[in-house]
Amino acid sequence: DLRRAVVAKHGSVAKAADHLSACGGDVGGSGRIALSELQRDLQEAGYALTLQEMAVLFTAVRVPCSEQATISKKEMLRLENFEVHLDPSDDVTQRQASTLKALRARRLLMGTMAAADLRVARLHCALVRIRRLQEGRSADREEIGE
Repeated sequence: DLRRAVVAKHGSVAKAADHLSACGGDVGGSGRIALSELQRDLQEAGYALTLQEMAVLFTAVRVPCSEQATISKKEMLRLENFEVHLDPSDDVTQRQASTLKALRARRLLMGTMAAADLRVARLHCALVRIRRLQEGRSADREEIGE
């Protein structure tokens, strides 16, 4: 999907890499491509993909990356023949595929929610995380005898 979107917008992955590595933006330029600029560029063409999803896709083709990352033109060119860099039996590839599925499901579910419902859902998730952290601290204290 990502490669198709890049090619649809720019004609090729190489042309996209040249364009995005020269334009800079908040981050990038000087031969580097900010993932956030790539996302913004593709969103203008109607391609909906979160930074997290994009980072997972690049990590799957062995590009160390995060949502704040910049990648080199050479790393972006791995999209042209990503099949070469993927090993379906590899643990990393399988984990990335599972993570990508979860992120896509979250995007689809959250994208259909009204703003107020979305806020309530995020608040609920935050409270669950806080509760889990508190439970973990309690368990840690019990282990050390407090």
